[in-house]
Amino acid sequence: MRKTYKTNASGQIETVVVGSLANEPFTHADLIGGEYTFSQTQNGLYLRNKGLADLTFTINGETYTLDPSQYFYERLAPFTVIAIASTGAVACYGYGLV
Repeated sequence: MRKTYKTNASGQIETVVVGSLANEPFTHADLIGGEYTFSQTQNGLYLRNKGLADLTFTINGETYTLDPSQYFYERLAPFTVIAIASTGAVACYGYGLV
């Protein structure tokens, strides 16, 4: 995240935080039909494959594969839905727009 400053209508300088915040953690148990829909638009993702087999996930038509114990931690184009194909446990959370 980064800070920017702006002057409000009263002439006071305010700090504005711009970036993303981690939110909406979920696990494999929260998937519905292999998908999770975030309640707000996300612009990044942390996903860890806690299983013993490869995991694939798709966001915005792009598919990624994670080996067992591997994690994905990246900024992405805005999205609300992630599809995950996994036979094991996952740990995941999004980064929401600020």
